[in-house]
Amino acid sequence: MIVIDDVRVRIDGAVLIDGVDLTVPPGRNEQSVHALRPQALARRIAYVPQDTALSFPFTAYQVTLMGRHAHVGRFALEGRADHRAAEQAMAATGTTWLADRNVATLSGGERQLVLLAKALAQDAQVLLADEPVSALDLRHRLAVLRLLRACADAGRAVLDLILLLDEPTSRRADEPTSRRADEPRRHLLSAAQPGAMPSWTVRTMNALPPASS
Repeated sequence: MIVIDDVRVRIDGAVLIDGVDLTVPPGRNEQSVHALRPQALARRIAYVPQDTALSFPFTAYQVTLMGRHAHVGRFALEGRADHRAAEQAMAATGTTWLADRNVATLSGGERQLVLLAKALAQDAQVLLADEPVSALDLRHRLAVLRLLRACADAGRAVLDLILLLDEPTSRRADEPTSRRADEPRRHLLSAAQPGAMPSWTVRTMNALPPASS
């Protein structure tokens, strides 16, 4: 179990986070991530970084398909299901039109969406996103945050850390949605008053799922 109690973060005299409480219940089959092989860990946790330097001339589709390596044998090739997962992830992130583009030629926002598509194609139990909308305009920010919400509603654990200059963006993307009474409670934890200053928003959109055997 992970328990965070009354967290307060102050930077340069400004309070960014105050009074944050969070409890994550343990899974049914607890196992240290340090004991997992890389491929098994990748099936449990997908990570979206702020940016990744890609030196090789991969296409956006190839990068997205890399998310399927967690489900492919060491010397095996991707199958129809893997290609279908990659195509669906690109469609969900609106990056299908970038499929044949060299990722080195993409803008920061386009590359960020491709990295999100890669994480979605990975189909892990947990999705961690580090400022997944930092390079996007308002329209794409809302689309990505709603996509992450949809992932949480579908049962995936989602945690994203966002530095927002426009706090209403987070609230609009986290509008109340219908949920069953037995669904885990979702949280939106934010700091600072809207418009006062940039705020860090920690969003845990679902409770951690039980670990699979």
